[in-house]
Amino acid sequence: MEIPFESLRPITEDWEEWDAELGRRRIFWDSLSTKDWFHERGYTLYDREFPESQTTVPALPFEGSQDANHPYAGHSLDMSIGEAPLRATDWDSARIFTRLPGKVLFAQDLQLRHVAIKIVKDDSDEYRVFQFLQQQPHEILRSHCLIPVLDMLPANGYHFVVMPRWGGSVTLPAFSTVREILDLVRAMLKGLSFLHQHNICHRDVKLANMLVNHFSDDTDINFDTRKQLRLRGQLEYAMFDFDFSIMFPPILDRALCRLPYRKAWEAAWIRPYDTSQGEFDYDPFAFDVGTLGFVLIHSFRERIRYAPIASRPSRLSHFWRKRMLN
Repeated sequence: MEIPFESLRPITEDWEEWDAELGRRRIFWDSLSTKDWFHERGYTLYDREFPESQTTVPALPFEGSQDANHPYAGHSLDMSIGEAPLRATDWDSARIFTRLPGKVLFAQDLQLRHVAIKIVKDDSDEYRVFQFLQQQPHEILRSHCLIPVLDMLPANGYHFVVMPRWGGSVTLPAFSTVREILDLVRAMLKGLSFLHQHNICHRDVKLANMLVNHFSDDTDINFDTRKQLRLRGQLEYAMFDFDFSIMFPPILDRALCRLPYRKAWEAAWIRPYDTSQGEFDYDPFAFDVGTLGFVLIHSFRERIRYAPIASRPSRLSHFWRKRMLN
């Protein structure tokens, strides 16, 4: 299969040129030869909702609603504008040029289960991270809140990485309790910790890079079903998106890992100031942790202003006693 991508990362900040590149990518995904190639390997790609759209819809029948069965997410028929249940999009306006357009499409497998397919370049760090994740048992990845890899299809210098389709917009609908927020915080900590244990720095830690095991219409912002699942504590979260990740050799001491300072500016917009005072290099693992802290403060400080993150109930009790006495 011929891949018509000059680069999997944005090659320009010129809107017209970028739109032209996106058009070439849509043509690739929508071509009969591409659809046939995936069909021969057991996957039926979603159909484009309308020409030049960045939304797609399932091409095959699907259940009206379905409970999550790990590694596959549950889904419901909550919809936004138009009659397009389970509509999918790879666009996120918050990330503009660094998002996924043209690199991801969705499909159904032979059992009609919904999957996401991402193209990655061979011999890249992203490829090596996905290869590592594919080698891990699903239950290990589940317990460490990372998206599992179901399959990797080679194609002329690239691989198509098949993952279960999960839902985005993990902060929607709005959280009702501090416990719901802490479920997400804990998942982010677990995912990042597991990656770091295996000498993988994520380098793009943000809420947009978390998924949840429920999806419906990606353009719906109400998520009525998801709200009920969250209230019942039935949602699970997973970290994903390794475009900017770097996988250091497993035998290398993490304390010795350094990157040039400019690398700190490539991805996350919400980040610490470790490279803002003229430093020549930085510790990418510490930077990941600092970025996570910035993200959590930026996102949740107004919601959990008086709730300490404590490791033991005794500390929490001490905190409230101290506040009551003072």
